[in-house]
Amino acid sequence: MVHSIAEEHPEAGGAEYRHVLDQRWDELEMPQNWEGARDRERAEQMLKKLAAYNLMMRAGNRHLVGREIPFEIIIPAPGVATEPAGGEPDAPGDPDAPRTALLRGVVDRVEADEEGNPWVVDLKTGKSQPSGKDVERHPQLGAYQAAIINGALAGKTAEELTRVPAGAALVQLGTSTKSPREQAQEAITTEDWATPMVLAAAQLMGDADFLSRHDPARGGRSGSNCRLPGICPLCSEGRQVTEP
Repeated sequence: MVHSIAEEHPEAGGAEYRHVLDQRWDELEMPQNWEGARDRERAEQMLKKLAAYNLMMRAGNRHLVGREIPFEIIIPAPGVATEPAGGEPDAPGDPDAPRTALLRGVVDRVEADEEGNPWVVDLKTGKSQPSGKDVERHPQLGAYQAAIINGALAGKTAEELTRVPAGAALVQLGTSTKSPREQAQEAITTEDWATPMVLAAAQLMGDADFLSRHDPARGGRSGSNCRLPGICPLCSEGRQVTEP
């Protein structure tokens, strides 16, 4: 519901958000007990943080130009000068040849700085958050910046924007802090590391074989701490019934 209210009232203040939440809370049919009261309080806290973030946005000399914007862009493989016809990337005849990528997604918020450069925001309502180091090359934020660089937002916003990213950010609303936390990724202006990342992902996902590493040291889920125990054949959860 928080995302829905944020979409319909993207620049509201705290009092307006509380009023909207009062009107819409019954839609969730939450139990009238301590659990429902806890969830209601958490939703109110997240909307209060969103109202505070709106003030942060304006203080940063940015303004909102779009919300819940779907985009789709074809990113040609290196050495491919033109986009394939038909709106879908062609599968290469050589499986080892570089692949064209189709990048598709939805952006929670697009803001613009004073030069008309787009700043992409992803609102997060979960309780976990990445480290500051991880945000520097965060794949989701990087993919948004790659989309901007390759023209995915052209004609999608209330005003025309450049293809030069102002940056991107995860805005944490669901954590235990009293204020919103903006985890910003620096604008990609000189070295474009994001577009090669997207193309590498397309190459990997299009290969006949998909390599996944059993790496408990980087995990945190299940007894084995493997990152993907549900599909890892070395974990009990992912082992096939035909295997010993």
